[in-house]
Amino acid sequence: MKKWILPALCLLCLLAACSASGAGIQLAEDPLLKTSERLEEADPVPAERPQKEEGAVSYTVDMVNWEKSALGEDGTQLVISSLQLPELTAWRAGGTAILEPAAPEEERAAAVAAAFNERFEEWAAAREFQEYADLAQEHFNMNRAEGLDWTPYTLRMDSSVYQTDRLVSVSATYSAYTGGAHPIPWNLGWNFDLETGSFFDVSILAEDGSAFLMEVKEELIRQANTPREGGYIPARDYWENYEDTMASWSSYAVSFDEAGMTVTFSTYELASYANGPQVFELSYDWLEPHLSQQGRLVLGLEAGEEATSG
Repeated sequence: MKKWILPALCLLCLLAACSASGAGIQLAEDPLLKTSERLEEADPVPAERPQKEEGAVSYTVDMVNWEKSALGEDGTQLVISSLQLPELTAWRAGGTAILEPAAPEEERAAAVAAAFNERFEEWAAAREFQEYADLAQEHFNMNRAEGLDWTPYTLRMDSSVYQTDRLVSVSATYSAYTGGAHPIPWNLGWNFDLETGSFFDVSILAEDGSAFLMEVKEELIRQANTPREGGYIPARDYWENYEDTMASWSSYAVSFDEAGMTVTFSTYELASYANGPQVFELSYDWLEPHLSQQGRLVLGLEAGEEATSG
């Protein structure tokens, strides 16, 4: 199961145990505020964008902040949501965004951008937000009846992007605070091939996908059992079935950057909250012998590839 849907599943479990009417809940004025800040320190629409060949399209990723809040019957703030999400834009040579395609190549580029952005539209639309607001109102009413203090529910996502001419890799942390001692965090990862216009499972990058999955699993286990500073061995704090969890590593948070591939298991997936997320890094030197020619092209390991991150 892909880990990006965990927040929704956890929320549904909570809603099954509580009946939330939502009466009197109102969204704060201007509930959905969209602000955009480009990864590069540049004008929103540059006069000129570098191209590798005349007439070729290019792509950039903006980090977009979506903010939303809900107020209770008496004006109390119930929920605060702040999500930083990636947004892909296709560009013509010369720096014009492709909003209305005028040629087959532009139609394809617009479709690629739409396929990428669709994955994040559900987050941006805040489709579950009202359910959080309903649950928060009921929680607030119980606290008020018992004379307890109230802390608003908070939903937050922070994202970063690594991009080459072929690859867009997104790494994100989503957290939800709905009462209790601390927020519950999830680590997320998405990898998108600009050439095919689709998200992909990393096993397709290898000559032998099944063998690659097993070899990475063994490397993760090796790293988990390698002493860190002070002789600390992480695996000693892991759940008993941690090797089974690691066997499904490609379904967890996998992303790429300048150094290689990062596999992250969220808090609670391998160990307790106190241990935090468990992060494993595999360099391109380690990965390359396992990759197919196509895999090396996707990851930009060929000479002349340029990459950006943010």
